Amino acid sequence: MTLDIQSIEALAHYTRGGVTIFFVFWCFLLRKYEKRSYMLKLLYFSRE
Repeated sequence: MTLDIQSIEALAHYTRGGVTIFFVFWCFLLRKYEKRSYMLKLLYFSRE
């Protein structure tokens, strides 16, 4: 079974979208812990 390039490209875009949503979701969850420690503050600012 061979996959054409359009299927592989669609899968790559789908994966990239999932990863982006994952990071945005965790940025919102970690926002409330931003002021607790220096490491969490660095983690929060590293997303920008």
